[in-house]
Amino acid sequence: EKYWKVIDPLTYATKKLKNKVLMINAEKDTYIQRTFTEQLWKKLGKPRIIWLPTGHVGFVMYFKRVMRETLRFLEQRFNG
Repeated sequence: EKYWKVIDPLTYATKKLKNKVLMINAEKDTYIQRTFTEQLWKKLGKPRIIWLPTGHVGFVMYFKRVMRETLRFLEQRFNG
């Protein structure tokens, strides 16, 4: 537990980060349970979250969409 805390995103999550975070997650992820993702999402103040209809490894099939959404987020974040 001591070692996990160092790498657990919940350790560092705060609602102050809400507008600085875009979460992109796989709906059918078998490696990272949805409950963990939702815990992080809540602790961050419920930032925008995109659920892709895939599993953890299939995420790569949505590369273009991930890049598009990421660039849109960064443009809004830094260009106001």
